[in-house]
Amino acid sequence: MAIFAKRGEWFIDYYVAGRRMREKIGPSKKLAEDVLCKRKLEIAEGKFLDKKVASKITFKELANFYMEEYSKKYKASWESHDQCRLNVLSPVFGNRRVEAIMSSDVDRYLLGRLHKDKVSARTVNMELGVMKAMINWGIEKGLVKENPIQGVKRIKKNIDGTPADRERVRFLTKDEYARLLEHCGGNLRKIIILAVNTGLRKSEIRRLSLNDIDFSTATLTLLRQKNGEISRVPLNQTAIQILLETKRGSTTDEPFNYNFRKAFETVVGKAKIKDFRFHDLRHTFASWLVMEGVDIFTVKELMRHKSIELTMRYSHLSPAHKAREVCRLDKVVLPVVVVENEKKPAKNGHRMDTFWTPNRKFIEDVIFEDYVNSFYSSN
Repeated sequence: MAIFAKRGEWFIDYYVAGRRMREKIGPSKKLAEDVLCKRKLEIAEGKFLDKKVASKITFKELANFYMEEYSKKYKASWESHDQCRLNVLSPVFGNRRVEAIMSSDVDRYLLGRLHKDKVSARTVNMELGVMKAMINWGIEKGLVKENPIQGVKRIKKNIDGTPADRERVRFLTKDEYARLLEHCGGNLRKIIILAVNTGLRKSEIRRLSLNDIDFSTATLTLLRQKNGEISRVPLNQTAIQILLETKRGSTTDEPFNYNFRKAFETVVGKAKIKDFRFHDLRHTFASWLVMEGVDIFTVKELMRHKSIELTMRYSHLSPAHKAREVCRLDKVVLPVVVVENEKKPAKNGHRMDTFWTPNRKFIEDVIFEDYVNSFYSSN
């Protein structure tokens, strides 16, 4: 048994049941010595054979098992989430035994992605999440004995210091929505209209089955295959019309089950809409609901969120909408009274014949509405 250094990294070298074992520890010699002492103790107690020698499976092999036996079967977002992340992780860890991957290796990888590749902390954390989930699944299936990276911490901040968990919220203006529809047709147009009117995720739209729609009650039933949970999505008249048109012209039960990512990106470019992704159509659904006065708890149910904290991220309001809404208080708190007072002199060139005062009778509603409308038409 020994420790040695190579290109600034410390390794430990030992034998278990006649097999030579080598582990890369990192830049700390003291840590390498401590780990080697731990391995000696585990071998002496007979624990090491159960934990360390049992699995020779590589990261790439486990990733293939995970995708074929779990992700593709039970996750609607397997392609855009799991497969996408593993495509990035596999070139780095692919040929290494899963149980030989060290926490320090993953820490260096995360920081490299953040500083060298200039990706967001949220993206890096999603890659870490997929990696941990895959290895934990391997443990459940007996392919791996333990998760060597379980203790790796998520990145808390982006390079610019902003919180990693602050999700970007971008929603369409009415003008942008019109331009988007102007530049697309066919199925893609139907998909966009459906997303804005239902808040469905891309994966849910792709797996949408016409057989799951009850046109008599205007509801769509979604089955989450991972846990068997059933969700019922209410459909407005616009969504119903789109789905009826689709049903009449479709030869398959899943008319939207294809990769429309490039087509969508092309249309967004033609419409000259900046910084916009397909998921932002879901943001648009929630934001427009809130801007139309729908309470946040109802929006939570329509978005099918587990907690209200998630919904609060979607309650983003435009400044113009906030300005219009705050004027509602005028009618409740500050009654309008028109006072004719020709005796009072003007101040600063302004007449004193009209002012705001509480605890007096309301002016007629129509006059109030005229005031509000004229105020906003001039500002």
